[in-house]
Amino acid sequence: MFTHSLSSIFIGVLAAFASAQQPSNPVKIAKTEFLGYRNASNDQSVRDLGYMGNIGSTYILTFGDGVGTTNAKTRTDSGCAFITARDGAGLPGSDPLSYADVNLRKDLCGGVPQMARFCPELSGETDSSGLGITNIVGLNDTYGALWTLPQQCGSSCVSQGAGLAVVTMKAGTPVCTRPFGVHTWGPDEPSWGQLGAISASDGHIYVYANGPNSSVVLARVPLENAFNLGSYQYWHGTAAGFTSTRIKTADLKTGSPELLGFTAAQGSIYFSNFYNQYIYFDPYFGIFAQTADRPEGPWSSSISVYGPPQIHNLLYTPVIQPKYASADGSQIVLGWSDDNYQGLVRITFTK
Repeated sequence: MFTHSLSSIFIGVLAAFASAQQPSNPVKIAKTEFLGYRNASNDQSVRDLGYMGNIGSTYILTFGDGVGTTNAKTRTDSGCAFITARDGAGLPGSDPLSYADVNLRKDLCGGVPQMARFCPELSGETDSSGLGITNIVGLNDTYGALWTLPQQCGSSCVSQGAGLAVVTMKAGTPVCTRPFGVHTWGPDEPSWGQLGAISASDGHIYVYANGPNSSVVLARVPLENAFNLGSYQYWHGTAAGFTSTRIKTADLKTGSPELLGFTAAQGSIYFSNFYNQYIYFDPYFGIFAQTADRPEGPWSSSISVYGPPQIHNLLYTPVIQPKYASADGSQIVLGWSDDNYQGLVRITFTK
């Protein structure tokens, strides 16, 4: 009896400790509304991702691989150009299901306009090299930062380290340049920006990446020093906090202090003024949300927020669309990719 009582007490203490370490998740869903699938208004390429960032009041969508068609809505002649561009950008309008691509090309698919690259190819790169991009973070009304993901592509593309691009608004149009070269962080370092980035109220930009086995690592930089590589700091655990010591992927093991303590596939990070929480949207047989009151956590457990319809059974990369959020944050629009279909859902939160 005495041994059983001690065991029960010990188990109860452990349960209470675990509960104290992982905060509760306040997200509650009142309503979801499937909006449909979006396409460009000025060309016929289909593509995935659709991250959204902003420079000043201008919102900018960023995309992954474009595939050529002669009619994007009906997928006519799908694959008339297997890859039109490894990355792209578009300007969204009032309708969430439509946007205008920034750069076009007409040398494919019988002259039918297609998406062209947003960030320029650098010396030594080819389309087979690959380049991933996620969301732009605005620094002021003119400039923004964009973390790029150099990739080695065979049967699939694998990110190797990370780069840093400058996005400049010129006559209302975003222009991408890559003054720091292909690799700002080497192939032996995390692919910073892989899981998105966010400008926080403390004056820092927080940049997320995967470690081994879908673990998560974090870097930050003062907003005004985003292009000063010596100003970046890297999370090394609760005891050490953020330091200038760069993280090497090979040094990351299960339980490493650098890991944030939750796992995630590629998704997006968002600050909800409705819950006063950071929310990371993550795909796992649906769209899930986990929350924290600080960018580094501690992070809550995940809850399901939406189970999208699927065309090719390839649900991935849920992306927040901040242009379409309500002022009080109680309603947002989320996108996701299903191969080269980009679905959108409007989600209404409650408390």
